[in-house]
Amino acid sequence: RTAAGRTWEAMEGGSVPSGYRVLREGAASILQREEDEDAFYNKAQIVNRDMSVAVLRQFLSNLRQEIENGELVRTRKGRV
Repeated sequence: RTAAGRTWEAMEGGSVPSGYRVLREGAASILQREEDEDAFYNKAQIVNRDMSVAVLRQFLSNLRQEIENGELVRTRKGRV
C-alpha cells in the first residue's frame, strides 16, 4: 500500500511498473525489482515476523492490564 492507503494496482490503474513485481504478506504489499531476488524480502522469515507481532501484542496487552490494576509503579526516573 502507498502512504495514502491505496494498493499499487489501484494507484496505477491495475498495472505494476515494468521491471517490478508486487510482493504480498498479510495486508502489506511492496514493490520489488524483478532482478532483486532476496535483497529485501526474505520469505522464510514469515513465521518469525508473525511470532514477533504476536509476542509484542501479548506483551502490550499484559502491560496495559498491569498498569490498570496498579501492579506497576513508576519511579522518579520513569522506570517501572
